[in-house]
Amino acid sequence: MDILSEKIILKFESVIITIFLVLSVLMFSSISPLSKLILSFLLVIIFITRIYLSKSFFLNLQVKKHLLIIFITILLFLFFLFFNTYFVSRIYFESKTELLNFCFYITTFFVFYLILIQKNILRELVISFLFVETFIFLAYIYGGEKLINFFVYNQNIFAGYCLILWLFSFFYLSEKKQEYKFFVSIVFILSSIFLILLKSFSAIFISVATLVFFFLKNKFIKSLIVVCLLLIFIVLNFNSFVDRTIWVVIGTKVWLQHFFFGVGLGNFKFYYPQFLTNILIEPSISTIFVHNYFIHLGSEIGVIGIFIFLFFVFYILKNSKNKIFVYPIYGIIVQNFIDYILYIPQNSILFFVFIASLTAEIKNTYSIKQRNKNGLLFIFCTVFLLSYCIISFIKMEKIMLLTNSDQKNSFYKSVSLDKTYWFGWKQIALSLVKEGKIEQAKEAFENVVKTNPLDAESYFYLAMINFKLGNKTDGYKFLKQMLIINPKMGNKYIKILR
Repeated sequence: MDILSEKIILKFESVIITIFLVLSVLMFSSISPLSKLILSFLLVIIFITRIYLSKSFFLNLQVKKHLLIIFITILLFLFFLFFNTYFVSRIYFESKTELLNFCFYITTFFVFYLILIQKNILRELVISFLFVETFIFLAYIYGGEKLINFFVYNQNIFAGYCLILWLFSFFYLSEKKQEYKFFVSIVFILSSIFLILLKSFSAIFISVATLVFFFLKNKFIKSLIVVCLLLIFIVLNFNSFVDRTIWVVIGTKVWLQHFFFGVGLGNFKFYYPQFLTNILIEPSISTIFVHNYFIHLGSEIGVIGIFIFLFFVFYILKNSKNKIFVYPIYGIIVQNFIDYILYIPQNSILFFVFIASLTAEIKNTYSIKQRNKNGLLFIFCTVFLLSYCIISFIKMEKIMLLTNSDQKNSFYKSVSLDKTYWFGWKQIALSLVKEGKIEQAKEAFENVVKTNPLDAESYFYLAMINFKLGNKTDGYKFLKQMLIINPKMGNKYIKILR
């Protein structure tokens, strides 16, 4: 390959990487399989381009101690997630959806690691950060908060993204690097503006605390100021603080009851209603997330899964020295003790890109040695995960399209694609109820509770159908099950029950 051709391909790769980093933020206002499918195809292009440019390098890649530990840990974590999904979870479809997200994050980690051991992507990162924040800022000026919500999942989640960028740009500028200094300065200014506009107390607190620890020398004064700031933020946002504390208590109760293996990926939202009755203060906000990512994840994958995940992250952080990437990771970890921003793909993708950057910089992670199979194994794992993600996202997108068509025939097609798709069965059952086909509706609702034994509303319908058919024993059995799963539903349907 001549030098000119290589330069063209390198520029092409750089453009695709930048597009990937931009779209990973702007395409997640609704977290659809189509968004992830597009990003997966971009990863394929990046991966193929990198292999083409460096095939001899990868064929001779020898994995050494640190990378071997990291590689084994992440594969062990992935294996545990498969185990959690297919042997622990009671609601397979929800778990498979979240498992796919983690497969995609790990694939992103692998692909970007393969790039970063050979080249720096600082330019691509800075351009993507600048483009996203400029675009969203102009959208805010033109259409206000509503237009921002069109492009991002919600404002708090985008505040988490801005916090990563703020920490990245702050420590980049503090290192007094000259390359891209002007553009990084703009990113820093825009990030600061967004943190104020979005009113995310956790992101603002971490930013201010960073400034205090960076500029002040006296440890006692630093600690005192940070504690005072924390108390001020709690007082200013007291109702939210109380709600978040309650959700942390609920999440902890769910976790303690399923301590080792958790309730299954994506299943927390089905378990927490059981724990709402024995709390002193009822939360004023309705959510499907604990406002603590680690407790939420721990409740779903147990202490074993969360230990493997944290070991993977902190092993990399312990062996890394690059402040520009290390401190944003620490900052986002701290924020996730009072929020769940890493549960949303747009932040997790960037998180794993940063982790890949740190891994590539760890000394003695690899060497070049002729006729070594380690590189081939690494490439095989990446190809396997990419293929799995693309096939699964195509299937998921078909299911979502069929469901959104709002036609009974389409619902039948959706469950034929995946028998565990409980929501499809529920839509079929509800449409049959409307048509007055009670016996058929009963069978459909039975399929719902087989694929999602924690859907309280389906037990209510089964109870009502059995009462109507004269099966009072079964009716009371299903009614009792509904109240066990969600005691508050008794209040919702009290008039009907009477």
